[in-house]
Amino acid sequence: MEKFLSVLKWASYAAVFLLTFAFQSAYAGRITLFGAAPDFLPLLVVCTAFWEGPRPGAVMGLAAGLLCGSASNLAALYTPLYFAAGYAVGSASSAHIRTNFLTVTFSALLAVTVCVFSRAAVAGLLQIRQEISTLLAGYGGCALFTVLGALPLYPLCRAIHRIPDSARRRRSRLRYPL
Repeated sequence: MEKFLSVLKWASYAAVFLLTFAFQSAYAGRITLFGAAPDFLPLLVVCTAFWEGPRPGAVMGLAAGLLCGSASNLAALYTPLYFAAGYAVGSASSAHIRTNFLTVTFSALLAVTVCVFSRAAVAGLLQIRQEISTLLAGYGGCALFTVLGALPLYPLCRAIHRIPDSARRRRSRLRYPL
């Protein structure tokens, strides 16, 4: 029974991940805010890392980086950033940081900040001119999309986290209040 519940839990995470990516990909060109398209994958990486730990967060970050990077031809940039974000946030959650809506949203905003300014750094290296106001407006749009995306995705990831896992993992994660 525990194996079935563990498979159900990770299949649920994968389904949410794929549906979010599909929604993001389908509407990325249609929905913009200050010139920025929605990018909810860092939020999912952070949620998974906070709830499940550094290894699952890193795996989710690797998958998100590969998918998001392949869709935008920036896999060399997104993959290590999302991987590092998943591992770092999972490690921070192991250091007794309380997992709640604000910490998850703030961590996702930090990950989005790193991604936006890394894209700007790559554009600068490739000598693609960008105005600072355009960059800040794009960051503002990404930040607002992250906060808006946290409203439905945080409770969904929390509900998936509550699906029982193996006894060993359950004992190691009990120190965090739900």
